[in-house]
Amino acid sequence: MTDTLAVAAAQVGLTTGGWVTMIASLVLVWGGTYWCYKKTLSSPADEKVPPGYGA
Repeated sequence: MTDTLAVAAAQVGLTTGGWVTMIASLVLVWGGTYWCYKKTLSSPADEKVPPGYGA
């Protein structure tokens, strides 16, 4: 039973809606990853220690 379902799914391929959903999700994930890394790794040029924290 599972073999016939796997073969049928492989023969059908990905529909247009599937492609649109997959591309949209990839853009969302990669865009979010880029944004987070850029925001995390970029720091202000004159970073100062708040008062009362050592230095």
